[in-house]
Amino acid sequence: MVSHSLEEGDDNDIKQPTESAVIREEEARSAENKRSSLIQKEEDLTSAEKRLGAAEDDINKLKEKLVNVESALKEKEEKLQSLQQEHNMMLTNPSMKEMETFYKEKLTKTDATLKQKEEELKSFKKRLAAGMAVSLKTGNTESLNNPVSKTRLTEMYDNLKLLQWPKTKDLLKSSKLTPGSTQGIVQVQEDFQITTGNRD
Repeated sequence: MVSHSLEEGDDNDIKQPTESAVIREEEARSAENKRSSLIQKEEDLTSAEKRLGAAEDDINKLKEKLVNVESALKEKEEKLQSLQQEHNMMLTNPSMKEMETFYKEKLTKTDATLKQKEEELKSFKKRLAAGMAVSLKTGNTESLNNPVSKTRLTEMYDNLKLLQWPKTKDLLKSSKLTPGSTQGIVQVQEDFQITTGNRD
């Protein structure tokens, strides 16, 4: 019995250090966890402080921009007030009012005239395009460089009929020449014009 009780005492002595070691280990582990948690919280706090500092910098920059915008807005408002005062003064002055009315009416008339001219130009272009289309379709076109074109012949005929022939006729009447000699003079004149190339 004594030996048995001694053995139980030895077991208790062995168990007690083991339990205390477990407790110490748990306490050490708990302390380590707390330390890790504390370090993590400190890092989070540092990161949050940095972000807060950056946010404060951004807020300060925005405040500066806001001050600049407010200053520019104030200048614009002052200019607008000044322009409104000038406009009101112009409206209250009868001569200025008359001038404004006059120039507005003139501008309206000019706009109307311009629109009318533009419409006339469009109409002319349409007519010209239609005429060109017909002449191209029928093949009734002529070269402006052709010396015997219809246009050139018409010009020559008009020049002869309206300018040359009345002078020649008056000259022949005043010189009292016979018809035979007159025909000879006209023929010589035509030959001279053909030779020199002066057909006008």
